Amino acid sequence: MKNGIFTVLMLIVLFLTACKNKDLGPTKIKGINTGNAEIEISKLDGFLQNQMDSLKIRAISIAIINDAKIVYHRAIGVSNIETKERINENLIFEVASLSKPVFSFFTLKMAEKSIIDLDRPLFFYLEDKSMAIHDRYKSVTARMVLDHTTGFPNWRWFEPAPPEMKVKRGDFYMKAEPNTFTYSGEGYQYLARVLAHNNFVNMYELAELFKPDVASPLEMEHAYFVWDDFLYDHKVFGHKNN
Repeated sequence: MKNGIFTVLMLIVLFLTACKNKDLGPTKIKGINTGNAEIEISKLDGFLQNQMDSLKIRAISIAIINDAKIVYHRAIGVSNIETKERINENLIFEVASLSKPVFSFFTLKMAEKSIIDLDRPLFFYLEDKSMAIHDRYKSVTARMVLDHTTGFPNWRWFEPAPPEMKVKRGDFYMKAEPNTFTYSGEGYQYLARVLAHNNFVNMYELAELFKPDVASPLEMEHAYFVWDDFLYDHKVFGHKNN
């Protein structure tokens, strides 16, 4: 059960997206404009392959836009080092914390609907018993989450407290005082739970609310905050220890 909860918590913060554009195809132009010069397509292809080989990058999906048009697109490498399955332009990569600006936009849409007040402490909406060891968390607001001034650690599991605090790994702790900059996915996770609570939905259902407010208006056809069967079939595997 604990592992299942952890997976959901991570996936709600990780934002998974794919570039799926019918206009994509073999690059027909000879060069890419960088603003100061032009890069030959063949040289960029060679550079990418050399970098992947030297840095042991297993897969990369890259697109370059000139004048609002995709002028270069490559999907290189393997999606799974065991099966050696090659990637393609429709496979999905985790973009991790690039989800935060998108989730911030979603939060602002919720604020426009008066579902959340950006300056009201989240504690008043939803108490988090795991954080109750520190009363200071009770002053944290949505605005503080969005600008990373909660004082929370990034993730309690991955960023253990200093030894002198005598906090068991995985337990919550305050890294700094509220209104102090501390980059924190932990804060975004708490905000997500509050938004779910305020909308009377669970975390999976909260992801469904994201579609009409954000994904559809921005034409994000393949954007996900929670796991589903489509992701299982199309997601590129993560690689660790080579």
